Amino acid sequence: KTLVELRNATFAGFADCRDALIATNNNFDEAVKWLKEKGKIDIAKKILKEKINEIYKFKLELITKEEHKINLSKNLR
Repeated sequence: KTLVELRNATFAGFADCRDALIATNNNFDEAVKWLKEKGKIDIAKKILKEKINEIYKFKLELITKEEHKINLSKNLR
């Protein structure tokens, strides 16, 4: 797995992820453990991003449903 995937999975900084991959010979699972041991994983940031994504998806669903209703009402006229 790549540096980007490690960042997405752990929300650790770029340099920290790079260092973790170097220290663990590019072993993704070991890099995650390394970051945890160093206290570099930002769990709060990860949870916040997940919640923001859930809200965004929910709003998109509402907008899509509303647009669908508007289109239906236009077609009925």
